[in-house]
Amino acid sequence: MKLYFVSGKSMSSLIFVVSLLSGVGCGGGGGGGRTPDNNSTLNVAIVGSGVVTSSPAGINCGNDCTNDYPNSSQVSLSSVADEGFVFDRWEGACTGSSSCSVNMSSDRSVRATFIEESTTQFELSITISGNGRVTSSPDGIDCESDCTESYSSNSVVSLTALPDSGMVLDHWQGACNGNQNCSVAMNQAREVSAIFAVEGQQSILISNYTAQNDAFQLGEIPNNASGITWHHGLQQYLVVRNNAATIYRYDENFSYVGEFQVNNISADTEGLAYVGQDDVMIVSENNIASKILVDEFTNGVNGSVPQSQQYRILSPGGSNKGIEGIAVRKATSTTPARVFACQEGTGGTNMRFAYFDIPEDSNSLYDFESNLTVVEPFDADQTFEQIVNDLAGMVYDDRTGHVIIVSQESSRAIQVEPETGSVISTLVLSGAPQYEGVTFGPNGELVFVSEGNWIRIYTSN
Repeated sequence: MKLYFVSGKSMSSLIFVVSLLSGVGCGGGGGGGRTPDNNSTLNVAIVGSGVVTSSPAGINCGNDCTNDYPNSSQVSLSSVADEGFVFDRWEGACTGSSSCSVNMSSDRSVRATFIEESTTQFELSITISGNGRVTSSPDGIDCESDCTESYSSNSVVSLTALPDSGMVLDHWQGACNGNQNCSVAMNQAREVSAIFAVEGQQSILISNYTAQNDAFQLGEIPNNASGITWHHGLQQYLVVRNNAATIYRYDENFSYVGEFQVNNISADTEGLAYVGQDDVMIVSENNIASKILVDEFTNGVNGSVPQSQQYRILSPGGSNKGIEGIAVRKATSTTPARVFACQEGTGGTNMRFAYFDIPEDSNSLYDFESNLTVVEPFDADQTFEQIVNDLAGMVYDDRTGHVIIVSQESSRAIQVEPETGSVISTLVLSGAPQYEGVTFGPNGELVFVSEGNWIRIYTSN
């Protein structure tokens, strides 16, 4: 330290100058509240009502929300909500709603948000078919006996299926589907059914199908492929083109066989379904279906009566949103063939699902307003809410009695019980945009066609 003498100044002034030069009391040499160079500061802020504590100790916020920790040390924060609140999320140096661990390589800030616990509760009801049990997390459901519980609004309840010996979970129905994990968002009252089956006798679920190969294009179709069916009698695929009323024929390996025109029907053709023998159902978006004859000699078809039978199924949907999908349950010795139809809708609205039994042929148009009994077994908008946004194509599964519906907007297929609308299983579609049609191939494979003329084949695991 150097001493400087200042002429004409008092001793007190001299001492002050010495103090300035030595740094004493002015924050120049540690002390005075500065964080030492080998420490970093952690600041915690709270929104709502709760407490955050740290390990190692130092933070107890509520009261003590700031502490210094050695550089590069790891500090874990824990949240405890006050009564009437729940922890919602971390922000800042931690994010999300799970654990929070902060690396103190520099000064850090963390905010913990607590929200008021909702007093609104919704009821979750479980039903069981077959032999098994369902439990829940959080606790509340233990269904063999306790099958109903109320949960706070917006909570998520996970359900676990516990089959009895010799049984398996076949599938969930209701707020869950398929046979994998079931998590239910309790933003309204919910119902879930667990269907158990004898091992080895479980249903065929489309969620267990996987893509066989990459999608491939049908070069013979200029554009707008919109429906497909497998003609068992001919052992051929038939693909219909929209805005052309043209049907293209392909063999089992999708080698081109030929094509023909369907005359005297709306060109807005959307769906195809094999009826049996040499009969095929074709539907246009004016909601009129025609049963036409297609055999090995067909090189053109007159789709109007009396040469072909016509059925007006529903009033036109308007704005190019009429019936796009059609499927047929084949006739037996005791039951007539049944035709299922779905109206496209869009954005989850104006979807419709209907069916009718094919009456005896006549020379007149069958009409839902007079001589054709058409049944709409459920409200499709309500039943498929938040599952699919439209209904674009359909096929009937003889093995299960279900219909498979493809959604163009949602890029997925759903397996549906046709009397109730219960969604049994779902399959996310990939590889091409705008899937519009679906059929079963000769070996049980699911074959999808897109508006861009792409074909993709899915096979069961």
